[in-house]
Amino acid sequence: MGEQLVWKGHTATVREGGVLHDGGPHEFAVSTVTALATSLAGYTVNGWHLWRRARDGSPLSELRTALATH
Repeated sequence: MGEQLVWKGHTATVREGGVLHDGGPHEFAVSTVTALATSLAGYTVNGWHLWRRARDGSPLSELRTALATH
């Protein structure tokens, strides 16, 4: 909780219950990181490959793979 994600000048915070908050009026479930990235981009994108953990730059796709294999 509280992890910061970044993409193209946008920042989102992971909140309790696995909710992403982009500082705007809407919150998106972590399972819809693509929906948040698509909303910000204005066209369909894959948020799992675009969002990165702010503290080390790791893409969410790599973090998800690492969690799935442990």
